[in-house]
Amino acid sequence: MRLALSKDEQIQKLESLLAAALATIEQQAIRISELEKEVARLSVKKSSNNSSLPPSMDLSRKNQSLRCSSGRPKGGQIGHKGYHLPLKEHADTVINLSPDFCKACGEDLRYVPEVMAGRRQVVDIPVVKPMYTEYRQFLKVCPCCHKQQSGQYPKDVTNHIQYGRNVQSMVVYNWVSQFLPFERLKQWFSDIFNLSLSKGTLENIIRKASRLAQPSYEQIQQRLLSSPCIGADETSMKVNKKKEWIWVWQTPSLTFLRCSPNRGSATIDALFPKGFMQSILISDRWRAQLGTSAAGHQLCLAHLLRDLNFIIEVEPICNTATKIKEVLQKGINHKRLYPETPKDDENCINIEREMDRVLNDLIDESQFPLTVKIQKSLLLYRNHVFEFLYNANVPFENNASERSIRMVKVKQKISGCFKSLQHDFCVLKSVIDTEIKNQQSAMKTIQSLLLIPTR
Repeated sequence: MRLALSKDEQIQKLESLLAAALATIEQQAIRISELEKEVARLSVKKSSNNSSLPPSMDLSRKNQSLRCSSGRPKGGQIGHKGYHLPLKEHADTVINLSPDFCKACGEDLRYVPEVMAGRRQVVDIPVVKPMYTEYRQFLKVCPCCHKQQSGQYPKDVTNHIQYGRNVQSMVVYNWVSQFLPFERLKQWFSDIFNLSLSKGTLENIIRKASRLAQPSYEQIQQRLLSSPCIGADETSMKVNKKKEWIWVWQTPSLTFLRCSPNRGSATIDALFPKGFMQSILISDRWRAQLGTSAAGHQLCLAHLLRDLNFIIEVEPICNTATKIKEVLQKGINHKRLYPETPKDDENCINIEREMDRVLNDLIDESQFPLTVKIQKSLLLYRNHVFEFLYNANVPFENNASERSIRMVKVKQKISGCFKSLQHDFCVLKSVIDTEIKNQQSAMKTIQSLLLIPTR
């Protein structure tokens, strides 16, 4: 038979149950707080405006520029001179349009003097068809020594039938610059020129062009080492359904691309073992790039501003990210007014001090983890934030590097992935882009490459 609890025992049991309930409530309150933060974070979707995602990943496909409004109306400004397609001074074909009779009275006008009242031109391309050039080799016997002699084929004519320089140039141009995959390239030649090129032929032409471009490619790599400022970036690329990386190092006059299975410092060490001791290296906050030996480093503020936009949306109560963004904008505005300033400039000193104050603010990491994370990152790389203020050659963003590898992603979207020839693509794209930066056309560059004698 169960004995009844005493009053004191009942009170003790109720207190124990209450303590357990309070502990459970406290744990639930902590969990609810964590879930509320997670919901707030997930409610803010990453886009090209607040992260490094490309605009194509935006759900609304609406890219908000980081630039501020100039206050001017859209379109051509008042006083802007318009341009149109100019007439050619001497047309290839001229068709005279003269009236033979008067529409009013029927009078014959064939022998009446005429005056030109106007002219219009139509620009078109004639129907293109392959042109076959046949080289016939003849033999002769010397009547003096009776030795047999034969006519010599041109050095670049090595097969019984082969494709000429223009066809080869179009193969390389469409594959490297217009990103046509082999099947579409074969279809293009068939539809436009009635030429049937096999996949093997296309590959051989590209490998040949890459081999001829290799010395120029290596020269670009060496010329980078003496550049005062270099932008660097990397992006993923599928090679036989495996992830590899396309790296880029570029300047206003050079582009150097390289495909590697490694995204770490091993790739940099293999290509540039001594680093860039004469150059300021611009990059995002990727550790492999910032660990490269260089005369100095500059963080890409475009990346930073997008990251700060995301943090401001996720953690709006903490205004530290807003303050950091305002200081960066001050530095950018100063750069636009003064491309280069000495380190003792009062405005630059104030900008640097203001950044130091913001980065040393005490923030509760449990409440604002993203803000604390970027604060720690900027403290770690504090010396790389405002390098652009003191050097006219150093921009505050790394957009040129992103433009250099953006076409790699276009190539991937069109072709799916590389099954081979990824190195050849990097070689040819590097040489072509470098020549374009130096006011040469892509097609002329390719044609010049194919004129180089083969070894």
